[in-house]
Amino acid sequence: MIRTIMTCSLSVVVVCGIQLADAAAQVIYSDSFDRVEGSGDTNGKPADPNNFSAWGDNDNALGGSVVNTWLVGPSRGGGANQATDGNLASTIEGGAHYVFDVTAVAPNGFTVEVDFNRFHPFNPGTGNGFSAIGLGADTGAVAGGGGFVPNNSDLALIFQQGVGANTGNMQILEDNVFLPGTGNEGPLDYGDPTVGHAVKLTLIPVVPGAYGDADTINGSVSVDGGTPFNFSVLGGTEFGNLALSSNGFVHRAWDNLVVTAIPEPTTIALAGLCVIAAVARRRGR
Repeated sequence: MIRTIMTCSLSVVVVCGIQLADAAAQVIYSDSFDRVEGSGDTNGKPADPNNFSAWGDNDNALGGSVVNTWLVGPSRGGGANQATDGNLASTIEGGAHYVFDVTAVAPNGFTVEVDFNRFHPFNPGTGNGFSAIGLGADTGAVAGGGGFVPNNSDLALIFQQGVGANTGNMQILEDNVFLPGTGNEGPLDYGDPTVGHAVKLTLIPVVPGAYGDADTINGSVSVDGGTPFNFSVLGGTEFGNLALSSNGFVHRAWDNLVVTAIPEPTTIALAGLCVIAAVARRRGR
């Protein structure tokens, strides 16, 4: 017999006499960036000796409970600094870094969803350049310079202008080397590189909780809900550390970040097996 009990908004399923928590995914942390932090000016790179980078703490406005202060940089008088403007976050010739223990909070895998725009909507500018998302960025690395994510991450996604036949080109790097089977032209054309896009990255360790250097992690990435590109990478000791960065030219925009833990798959599988068993018993009567 299967019945559902609603307790404090938590759905508890009783299967074959065993209570199982509902298999809903759980948001770990999120950030709407709806605050003003740092001394950034999105109108180019003003030379100001008082410029400093800051994103403050994530606000969990989109769910979650884990709160950290973003590690951002560099801060320099040349004007290339990272800031939030009350609506979204920006990077230029630098990056931002968020640390969390993925093994403890998401042993079965996690997703990263974030909106990005290679050109800040209030200062679209011109020119090339990239926005990058990295995982496993070394906490000892300084969040600065255009190569911060590609050079210091176990896994990096690089979104840039068209390469080859692509309009918008996405590259994947593993330990600063193109992922096997991919290359400079990338595995995914994400479309118009001058407008905003939403990316979703899913990462599931082959062995639950195993995110180390020798552990395989299956992943997929999609943009704007399109067909996912599937891949596998090796992890790292700080695989849960998330970094966002960009090179120069103009400010790059980031918004609506949500990091979600994937539920234990055995919960769903066990429930399904017991349903099949219950149906079989009924048919046998």
